[in-house]
Amino acid sequence: MVLASTNKGNLILDPFTESSTTGLAAYLFGRKFIGMDKKYIDLSIKRFEGLVKDMRSKLATK
Repeated sequence: MVLASTNKGNLILDPFTESSTTGLAAYLFGRKFIGMDKKYIDLSIKRFEGLVKDMRSKLATK
């Protein structure tokens, strides 16, 4: 959905962020992202931190 409906650098607004799947996809494909679901902010932060850690780990092994 992110790739089909946006271009690199576009801003994606997700008022129902929950686990931030759209936000992670936006980050991976060079889109900007605003999530508005305060209830899930801690979960979203943990998922982003995990993604960055995983990416760094993969880059370090190459």
